[in-house]
Parts: sequence; C-alpha cells; structure tokens
Amino acid sequence: PYIFYDGPPFATGLPHYGHLLAGIIKDCVTRYFYQSNFYVERRFGWDCHGLPVEYEIEKENNINKREDILNMGIDVYNEKCRGIVLKYSKEWVATVQRIGRWIDFKNDYKTMDKSFMESVWWVFSELYKNNYIYKSFKVMPYSCKCNTPISNFELNLNYKDTPDPSIIISFILCSDFPKVKNVYNIQDDIQPLVQKYSVLYDCYMKSEKCDTSNEKHADEDIYSDHINVNKNNNKNNNSNNNNNNNNTNCNDNNNINLNYNNNCYAQHCEVFAWTTTPWTLPSNLALCVNEHFIYLRVYHIESQRMFIFAECRLEWIMKELKWNVENIKIVNRFLGSELKELKYKPLFTNFYEKHNFKERAYKIIADDFVSDDAGTGIVHCAPSYGEDDYRVCCKYGIIDPESNILIDPLDWNGYFTNEVEELKDMYIKDADNVIKKKLKENNRLMSNNTIVHSYPFCWRSDTPLIYRAIPAWFVRVSNSTNKLVENNETTYWIPAHVKEKKFHNWIKDAKDWCISRNRYWGTPIPIWCDEKMETVICVESIKHLEELSGIKNINDLHRHYIDNIEIKNPKGDTYPKLKRIPEVFDCWFESGSMPYAKVHYPFSTETNDFHKIFPADFIAEGLDQTRGWFYTLLVISTLLFNKAPFKNLICNGLVLASDGKKMSKRLKNYPDPLYILNKYGADSLRLYLINSVAVRAENLKFQEKGVNEIVKSFILPYYHSFRFFSQEVTRYETTNKMQFLFNTDYIYKNDNIMDQWIFSSLQSLINSVHTEMKAYKLYNVLPKLLNFIENLTNWYIRLNRDRMRGMLGKENTHQSLNVLCRTLYLFTIIMAPFTPFISEYIYQFLKNIKYTNNQNMEHNENNETTNIKEEDLNRNDIHKSVHFIMLPQVDDKYIIKYEFIELIEHMKDVILLGRNLREKRKTPNKKPLKSLTILHKNESFFKHFDRISNYIKEELNILNVEYSNDISCLNFSAIPNFKKLGVKLGYNIKNIQNKIKNMNAEDIKLFQQNKQIIIDNILLEQDDIIIQMNHNIQNDNTEAISNNYITILMDFTADQQLENMASAREICNHIQKIRKNLSLNQNSPVLMHIYIYDQTFKNHMLNENEYIKKCLRRNLNIIDLEKDVQNLTDKFFEEKITVNEKEVLVIFTNQ
Repeated sequence: PYIFYDGPPFATGLPHYGHLLAGIIKDCVTRYFYQSNFYVERRFGWDCHGLPVEYEIEKENNINKREDILNMGIDVYNEKCRGIVLKYSKEWVATVQRIGRWIDFKNDYKTMDKSFMESVWWVFSELYKNNYIYKSFKVMPYSCKCNTPISNFELNLNYKDTPDPSIIISFILCSDFPKVKNVYNIQDDIQPLVQKYSVLYDCYMKSEKCDTSNEKHADEDIYSDHINVNKNNNKNNNSNNNNNNNNTNCNDNNNINLNYNNNCYAQHCEVFAWTTTPWTLPSNLALCVNEHFIYLRVYHIESQRMFIFAECRLEWIMKELKWNVENIKIVNRFLGSELKELKYKPLFTNFYEKHNFKERAYKIIADDFVSDDAGTGIVHCAPSYGEDDYRVCCKYGIIDPESNILIDPLDWNGYFTNEVEELKDMYIKDADNVIKKKLKENNRLMSNNTIVHSYPFCWRSDTPLIYRAIPAWFVRVSNSTNKLVENNETTYWIPAHVKEKKFHNWIKDAKDWCISRNRYWGTPIPIWCDEKMETVICVESIKHLEELSGIKNINDLHRHYIDNIEIKNPKGDTYPKLKRIPEVFDCWFESGSMPYAKVHYPFSTETNDFHKIFPADFIAEGLDQTRGWFYTLLVISTLLFNKAPFKNLICNGLVLASDGKKMSKRLKNYPDPLYILNKYGADSLRLYLINSVAVRAENLKFQEKGVNEIVKSFILPYYHSFRFFSQEVTRYETTNKMQFLFNTDYIYKNDNIMDQWIFSSLQSLINSVHTEMKAYKLYNVLPKLLNFIENLTNWYIRLNRDRMRGMLGKENTHQSLNVLCRTLYLFTIIMAPFTPFISEYIYQFLKNIKYTNNQNMEHNENNETTNIKEEDLNRNDIHKSVHFIMLPQVDDKYIIKYEFIELIEHMKDVILLGRNLREKRKTPNKKPLKSLTILHKNESFFKHFDRISNYIKEELNILNVEYSNDISCLNFSAIPNFKKLGVKLGYNIKNIQNKIKNMNAEDIKLFQQNKQIIIDNILLEQDDIIIQMNHNIQNDNTEAISNNYITILMDFTADQQLENMASAREICNHIQKIRKNLSLNQNSPVLMHIYIYDQTFKNHMLNENEYIKKCLRRNLNIIDLEKDVQNLTDKFFEEKITVNEKEVLVIFTNQ
C-alpha cells in the first residue's frame, strides 16, 4: 500500500483557496501513485474539537465570559458544539468533489468519535508512563476571549501590526544613592553617541573632579552647584523644589501611599522603565537591569530631578522625552551591577503588605535578557505576565515557583478583580488609560506615546493575546530536541529549504508543549487525582476507566459524560475519591495523534498491522503547519516510537489576494472559489495552483487572469487537439467509407520525421513525469506537460493538417491519425492525475477506438477488432474510467529518437526567428520571400534539415531554404547573464563582469564548444553568459538574427513573382474568410470562382493558379471572359473584393 495521511480541517467554515491548493496537491500525488499500481487509502478527516467550534457557538449565543458557559451548563454547551461541528460539511463535500479530489467521505474519521478520543487517551498515557508529561506554572500566551492558554506554535499563527501605548515611567529609589565606581573609558560602540552629545561628555570628562587615578563616588557630585539640596537637612528644602520632585521617605514602611509629600536625598534618583502594557504595572514586583551595561545618572536642570537609565538608550530617551542637551548633565557613568538590590517605591501598593513582598520584592535585580535595542535598559517585571519576568523573579527569590503564589489580579476574561480596587471590573486594555492618568497625577509618567509593533493575536478569536502565568499540563519536548532533529533528517521535504531551515530551526530549540486547555468541547485529559494532587492516576482507555470506577458501558468521553465519574482512592476508603481534572486537550494534540487514532490503535489495530501503515509515505499541507500539524505529528511520533511519522512531505505557500494581502471575506478582496470553478472549470484552477510558486512554499498572489490564461494556453488547445482528431477520424471514415482502425505498425514502423518527433517527445515526457513525481516535484511536471501540449497543437497538428485531412493520400492520412490517436491516448492517461475532468471526457471517446495489429490486412469492416487496452491489468471494469488505467511507462519496443527531438527544436527556433525578423521589418507572413539562409559553424548540424525544409518554407512563406557553415559575416560578443550570475556570485559579479565582456573570439568559440569556461577560478556555465551576435552584411534587403546558437539571414528583396504570389495569397485569405462566414466546412459541395477585371492582373493570377490551389487546398476557377460570369448557374454568393488595388469578383455556386 501507499500510505497517505490527510490532515483534518474544521468544517465550521467554508473551504478557501488554501484548502483547495493543499487538497489539489494531495490529489495529484495520490492519483499518481494509485495509477502506478499502489493501493491508496484516502480517508477524509474532520477536526471537530477546540476553539474554532467553541468560538462559533459563543458568537451564536452571545457568550462573552466563562460564567456565561457555566450558567448555560457544560452539557448544553457541548451539545451545541456537537451540533455545529459539521455545519458546512455538505459544502465541503461539494467543493472538494467539485475540484476533482478522489477522497473517501463515507469512511471518514472525526476527532470527536469515541474511538478516536480513546486512542488519544492511549497516546497521552504512553507519554505519561514515560515521564514526558508534567504540570507546572508557566507563562504562556493566553487568550482572554477564549479563557485559555495556547501553545507557543499557535502563538505564531496570527501576528498583526497593532498600536499600543509606549510609556516611560519613573520609579523612585527608597534609599540614598550608593557609592558607585565611575566608568570613564568610552567603548567603541558608543563613539557615535559620544560625538552626537559631545557637550555632555566633554563636560563630564573634563571636570576638575574627574580624576581617573582615583575612585570617585556618587556623593562627590560634580554638579552639586546645580542641585538645591542640603544633605544634612533634607526636610528644609521643600521650598526649593516644585511639586514634580515630591518623594517619600521609603524607610518608613508605614508611610507608603500614592501621595509624594515627603522629601529625602533619594529624590535625585529615579529609575526609568519603559512598557507597552501599562495594565501590568499594578503587578510590578521588580526592576531588572543588565549588569554589564553602562548606566547614567543624569541631572535634569529644569525639573531638578535625577534619573537613571542605560547609556546606550540615551538618544532614544532624549527623543521620547523631548529633552534638550543644554538642560541635562551627566553625573555618573557606572555598571548596572552597581544597582543590584537597591529598593524602590512601588507605583501601586495593593500587594505591598502581602506575602512578605515588602521585604523580598520592589528591588532592582540583574539579568542578561535586558537588551540594548529597546526601552530604557531597565525592565519593569511583573512575573505573572512575562516569561523572563517570571524566571528572574524566581531566581532572586521574589516569588517561589513551588508555592503557586503569584500576583495576578485578573479573572479568566482579562478583567481586574477587587485585588486592585480602583480598576475592578475593568478590561485590561481599558485600564491602560486609567493607569496612565494616575501616573500622570503622581508625576511618574515621563512620556506618553504610541508604538505600532507586531503583536500576537488569538488565532481563533482574533483578539490580542497576553502572557500569563497559569498552571497547565505540558509535554516535555525540550530534552528530546536531538531526537526530533535526527528523525526530521530521515524525511524528504519539498521544498528542502523549509525542512532544513524553518522547520529545523524550530525543532532544535523546541520548548515544552502546553497541551491543556481550560475549555469544554474537547477530549478530556484522562487524569484523576485528589485535591492536593498527592494521588494521581492516568487512565489509558475506556475499559481502564470502567474498571477503576465500576461504571459500565461508557459510550461518550466528552466532559459532560465523564466529569462526574469518580475513582476510588487506592490509599483506602477513608481517603477522598479521585476526580478528573477540568482541562481538555489542545486540538493540536488530537490532530497530532491522528495516525493512531484514525485506526483506533492499539484497540482495533494490532501492532504488526499498524506498522504496515505507519509511517505515512506522504503528507502535504501549508507552510503554516511547520509550527502546527507537521510539528505535533513529529513530536508525538518521536516520543512514542522514536521515528518520523511520514517519509515525504510537500509544503505549499499561502494563497493571498491579488494585492498581496490576506484574503478577507469582509474586504471581499478575492473571487469566490465556486465562482472560479464554475466559470473556468476545476481543471483550470488545478493547473493554475500546482503550476504556481505556491508549490515551492512561496506565497501566491491569486490572479483570476492567471486561471483564464491556463484555459487559453492549455485546456482549450488540449480540447481542440482532441476535437480535431475526432473530426478528422469522421472525415476519414466518411471519405473512405471504412472504419478507422488503430494499427501499432504506424508507431513502430514509421519513418516520418514529425511522427517520430512527437512520439519520441511523448516517451521522453513519460519518463520525465515518472522521475519528477517520484521526487514529488510537481513544479517540474507541469511545465513539461504544458510544453508538450504546445508542441502537439501548435507544431505537430499545425504542420501535419494536410496529411490528416487526406490531402497527401489515404495511407498518409491513416498513418498520421494513428500517431495522433496513440499520442492523445497516452497523454490523456498521463494528464489524468492533474486534469481529471477533461482527461475523463477525452478518454471516453478514445477508449472506443478499435484497433488491429495484423500488418498485412487491408483496412475494412471485417477486420478483427478489440478495445485499446493496457497490459497486465487485473482490476474489474478497468476501462470504465481513465482513472482506473495504469500510467504508461516508457515503451521498450520504441527507441526514442533524441536526434529528431533536437532537430525539430532547431526547426522551431528557425521558424520563431524568422517570425521575429518579419515582425521587425513589418512584413506580413502572407507576403512570400525569396530565401532564408541558416548559418551554423558545424556542417553536421544540418543533417536531416532537408527533411524539414518544407515545414520551414510553409510556415515562413519562403521560396528557398539554404544552409551554410560560413560564419565569417558574424561577430560575437559576450555579456554576463546578471539574473543567473547575481544569484550565483552575489557582489562578486562586479569583479568578473568586465572580464566576461572582454572575452575574445577564441574564448567565445571555446565557450560555445565546451558550454563552460573558467574565469578567475570561477566555473561559468552555459546559462551564466549570453553570447550576442552582430553581422557585417552590407545589404539593406538582408536581415540577420540569432538566438546565440543558430543564425538566420532572410532576403527581403521584392520582385514581380513575389508580388504576384502575395496577391494570390491575399485572394486566398479573402476566400477563406468568406467560407468561414458562410459556415462552410471541408466537405461542403461548393464550387468557387473569381473574375478579375484587370487583364494584366488576371494573367498574373492565372500563372499562380497552382499556388492558389495549394493555399486553398481546393480548386478555384478563374473566369476568363466577363460573359461567362453571367452563364454561371445556381449561384448563392457573390461579392467584390479589392486586392492590390484591383477589383476581383468572388462567386460561390452549388456543386
């Protein structure tokens, strides 16, 4: 079997282009392997639990708070969730089928099924047994709207640029500023800062008290003359300070309040901190500095206040506070370590007297997480709301991680509780303004600005997340990162860079995974315990729970069915019974358990059987799943079995609106998928998406015109090639009064060069498709398929129309139609995984073509016939659909003629170059030209060219084609291919571009021969250098053009013969248009006549009658005498046209 895992989507919303893209990729790959003789199970899955479902219910029922759910009842709430889980399942089924996905909906799996949930319990119990599960307080991303923490990888799903407050506040030190060791040396990295504020530093460094040979301390203030303070009598100085200097004597712990009426010498020492979350300030317990940074104590003359902040943030602070350099003085420069353990006055005193915080909190601590690229170099720490805040406060004993005592004055919904009375019942973001107002009143708000920054939002409710320390259950991942990396190395990704960079970087630093959610509609975590968690039991199955509880026939594992089930305490009857914890699993844990749960492992699937379907051969999803499903699959599989859960993976990019923005229903900035499907067809959308950059994990800007272009460039040409074949078969059978029979001899015993070319090209295509699909490189497959249909329609059929229409004899017609029949048949099977609808349509006609392989029999109705079939197929009703047919392999009986493939490519080059020259000279193709000369330095290049010269003549309307290896009339020069070399060499391209331009004729000749050259020890290949050609022919009637491989010369000299042929061609064009307007076909019984009034012009056209007959592919009667016009009978059309300023009468009569 070929094992495929289909990631389960939610059915609470309609499918979008991202779903369609991933689904189409999955479908192409699984169809390919099914048609490569593998059994492929394709069960669809539904993600039924979690926030996406709950959020829909809360919107429908106007649920805004956790209390609303509890008042409703968990049982009612959960049943409402169950009721909408598959809300849009019919639409999903319809859309998925409309895009052509071959998927099994009847045997789908749902994460809410009892069997699925039981296997999730087993997965958890296995991790629990192996000590991978633990409960802990951790600062996690938290959704106030959804009342639950989310995992670190979910955090990255929805970042937005959003405005937030940006404020600087000052904290007042409680004691005299200590003696510190001043730092005088200026580091290199702040030299620009010193130069910009030289007036400050010059004054500081040149002070007469500044002696680097002695240690100076803060009490030797070099600007004491600016400070109106008497250290010996601080209380008498109130009159010399305005109100914004008000401070408190912090040594008197009973005198802590929000009014600053007392003064002490510490008034000169206020510490700057910066925050974008003012609502966290009531929970502040510490300030953190970096002990390796240089800090400044700066005196602000105007306000007569002393401030402390990191020197590296001086420029930003000057800007934020709008300070003038003349108004500040540097008092001290010192290391951050000097500030450690200094106490400061809390901005809010709600928690000052609690939990002994007045002794162990409200002090300055130090840690390296304090950075020099934002803020003031001093971080305000609220341990309940910051991961680093929590860590450093634990490190310095401000909080005890084992005591579960935290300052968290918020309820589940993000509203303040009565612990902060003045903010009670206020939402955190609403509290920001109240807090800023309070700070301003107390002169602690130094700046009040706004910052727009990238901030995480809840991926489901689209509301801002906060960081919050809460108790949660975790999978211990951090100590298994080496195993994750090792197992990831065993997998194959397309594109590889996503695995090697984005995913590798994520898993090598993976953090422990929070798998619990404080929610309701989900798989309950199977932990039963007592209140103090001294006795804990992990339940692994329904049978296990029934045995432990004594309750039988448990048929549903959702919360409202099992929360009331209690388990007897194994310590004895005198101990309280064990109850289930309230949390449910993160829905990502459920989807990550999909390989086991969808087959109810280990309960309904034996281990040996399971490992036949594990790991998957193939999975595919979008780039966002690198931190979602791909990650959870790998984590669980690694911890359970120490192996990767999949072998091959295709990762697609995002599908964006045409302007590059996210697709939005509200903005209506993208066309509805059903509209696109109905207007252009599923095959067109499939080809557009899998031929886009999205298959390379790049973002696609969806363009409706891109789908339309696929219709024009592929779908219509593909259909028209089939339609042409069916029409010509009908013509053949009507004309020859015999059935068209397919004969393999026309494939294997065929010397027509165009037939050999198209069939060789097809065999080469078949080989390429298998190579690329086995490597999962869809982006390499589609260009080859598109190129082949271009070759088939615009070259093979176009250049062989006369053969197929019977104008070169019955045998030639039969031969060419046989080649086209076999080519279309095999190509249709190849296309089936990619364009299932049109392939099926064409196949239903082609499968009924009869064939004979009797080489000696004439074609007649009595021949033995049978259906076209592939060998070695043993499936029932194999020919009912193209999708049951095995993909063709390279035909061992047929030798691919690579020299013919190359020859026709050269022919195409010549024709395209000739068209370019005609366009350059503004000479239409209907005007014949005398000659075309093909130049190439190697005479062997022209081998077989005589066999294709007629095609060149026909396509370019040239009388003669000549060949020459004399290229002395050509000059060659070389220039860099900047597009290629820029990627290859980067900035080094500047050093080599002149040397490429200076390549001499011998260098260029060697480069053309070897297709590579070494310059400055750099190997340059064919695509790295562009060879330009110029000719030195002194003839205004001759034009030359080159594609750096072939050069052609076209003679545009005009003469009377060419003029006559051009006029004849124009007459033919007029007649063909008339036939089209009259809806005449090839077999219409019509005679065509013309009468030319000018005798000389008539004589010229009589001389060109054979040429006219060739162009029209039928007779044209040129009437000699005007009276004969009147004698024509049964006329049904008559019209005068003008050709070369001469009047011509066109007449059609019935035959």
